Amino acid sequence: DLYLNLIRMVVAPLVLFTIASSIAKLGEGAGAVRLGVRTIVWFAVTSLLAVLVGIAFGHLINPGLGLADLPLGEVKAREIPTPLEVLIGVVPTNPFAALSEGRVLQIIFFSALVPCILATKIPVKLSHLVIIWFERVALTIVIATPIAHLLF
Repeated sequence: DLYLNLIRMVVAPLVLFTIASSIAKLGEGAGAVRLGVRTIVWFAVTSLLAVLVGIAFGHLINPGLGLADLPLGEVKAREIPTPLEVLIGVVPTNPFAALSEGRVLQIIFFSALVPCILATKIPVKLSHLVIIWFERVALTIVIATPIAHLLF
């Protein structure tokens, strides 16, 4: 349990600081925006491919065939969110809650948003200091993770 808790503890900050510092290093606004658009398009295309492969395999192997004959208790249908609800769910209402609860998509969204704000709304000297801090925190986590792995 301790080892898994350590892994979970590292994931959210590592994602936040590595993505934010990487996007910030791309340069002023245009590079970050271009990467953000390319990332969203790439994510959408790969998600679509994954869905199509899943549907194809579902039709080929017919999962769940014969389950009707099994004695099952009462099963409640789960509500499936609409695509708009999923898209809205990617935007965190509270980025700190997303970090503490490990909601990776929301962390990624926030991580991509921070460097865009730094590049467009914050004075260059201050944004440069924040980017250096992000890089150092990410490096600290990357260095500390194998050490924690050896200890536990």
